[in-house]
Amino acid sequence: MRSLALVELPDLRALLRSVRNGRLPCPLRAIDLQAEGLAHVSDAILTGLADLDARAVEIVLDIVIAERTDRPVPRIDLVWTGPEARQSCARDTAVVVRELFTRAVRDVWIAGYRFDHGAQLLAPLHQAMAERRVRVRLFAHIQRGERDDRPPSAILESFRERFFRYEWPWASPRPAVYHDPRTLEPGAVYEGASLHAKCVVIDGEHTLIGSANFTDRAQTRNVEAGALISDRRFAARLIDQFQGLINEGHVLPL
Repeated sequence: MRSLALVELPDLRALLRSVRNGRLPCPLRAIDLQAEGLAHVSDAILTGLADLDARAVEIVLDIVIAERTDRPVPRIDLVWTGPEARQSCARDTAVVVRELFTRAVRDVWIAGYRFDHGAQLLAPLHQAMAERRVRVRLFAHIQRGERDDRPPSAILESFRERFFRYEWPWASPRPAVYHDPRTLEPGAVYEGASLHAKCVVIDGEHTLIGSANFTDRAQTRNVEAGALISDRRFAARLIDQFQGLINEGHVLPL
């Protein structure tokens, strides 16, 4: 059915009408789709509906069309740090981040290039973990210094010690922390690469994505712009991206 995502809604409806009134025999054939004016999407249609009888085709098309037409409209809010014009209707970054952490009841995915003042910024997230057993996966950038010739394991240990002393100073519970191992390899093809994403996904529904790091400056003083998107489909796609990195070993646990 994934190939049907490439077919526009009017074409799906035209296809359903043609099948229902008997103009298109099933299983579907390219020559018949061409006769119905659907040659431009015949490959996608045949991939998604190959070898199905008429009743099965109708059921699948009914589901796909309903999913398209019943989809709730995502709510998108502008999130902002810094000076604001008089007519601004943006929401404050620090307020939004605190609200997201506070409302979490199941799981949180968080990625950031830089973290500081974690004892204040991440306290609501720790509280959610402690009180509601919220599961947290945190993706952090770890960079080898310009003159740092230590092995990756030593750099990771230094980061771990600093992070759990200053940014997450609570003994328990702790998030699962991941890093991109490419950033630690000296002189490698990927030297200079960074884990630069800044986003939060709460309970598979609410996503904050933008330019702000999880630092005091980015949350309170810089000029930063972001979007708060309340949409389960968008959240699921972003989670899938990060889960794919874990599954394929592109990021590793700290």
